[in-house]
Amino acid sequence: MKKLAYLSIFLFVSSASMLSAQNVLDASEDAIFSRQETSMSRVVPYHFLQESDVMWETRQWETIDLREKINHPLYYPITKLPDRKSLWDVFKDAIEEGTIIEIYFDDRFQNLMTYQDFQSRIFDINYIALDPDIPIDSNDRSTYYPDTNQVKANDIVAYDIKTVWYFDKKRSEMKPRILGIAPVIEDKSTSPPTRLQVCWIYFPDARLSLATHEAFNMNNNTQRRSFDQLFHLRMFNSMVYKEENVYDRRISEYKVNSAMDQLLEGQAIKEELRAFEMDLWEY
Repeated sequence: MKKLAYLSIFLFVSSASMLSAQNVLDASEDAIFSRQETSMSRVVPYHFLQESDVMWETRQWETIDLREKINHPLYYPITKLPDRKSLWDVFKDAIEEGTIIEIYFDDRFQNLMTYQDFQSRIFDINYIALDPDIPIDSNDRSTYYPDTNQVKANDIVAYDIKTVWYFDKKRSEMKPRILGIAPVIEDKSTSPPTRLQVCWIYFPDARLSLATHEAFNMNNNTQRRSFDQLFHLRMFNSMVYKEENVYDRRISEYKVNSAMDQLLEGQAIKEELRAFEMDLWEY
């Protein structure tokens, strides 16, 4: 009898604990457990770095081609979803809200871009004649209609990033730190299409927006990472198109024979950086 009493008590306690452990969810959450609110995530600050700690540094400019499968989490979804959106929509919404204010015309972050300048970059108004035989008259609005084109997520073909690689002798490690990122679009009015940078966004100013938005994890949907983590862990593939040099020139300016030569030169710069870090160690 005592064994039966103990068994009934154990089953009662176990069932009660199982019921209490169940999550109370509704259909709007679209999940089997309560997810942590990414919007409440904080920005992990950079570690303290002083001039005497940096033994060596170089700057590289890279292109993240969104056509590559590994870079698709930066490109998709083209249409916003309730739980995530593309990197371009993150940037555009943050600039419109005023969360990101440090946007520039150039990659040296000297010419600050206003919100009106940014709007003029992403909006394009073409005037189309109602009748092809009638010329467009600026004084007579009845002869044409405006066609407004806005840069959307599917118009972004790449992201250019500016990165500082430095060796921290205090921690004995080679580390990258992204300074800026630029969305790239194609001007299809030229043949071949010309790639244009919409603006240069100062990366430290954009970290709050990046840390509070999730990117899709193609390997494990439970372990999603924020865009800020994705960039700091370098979970993307990129091609070097410029390294800091005395001439301040791009690879395409001295490797003019073919695009393959430019690609191989960019890969050689990556390998040289990796070899430099290994050569600093002695065994």
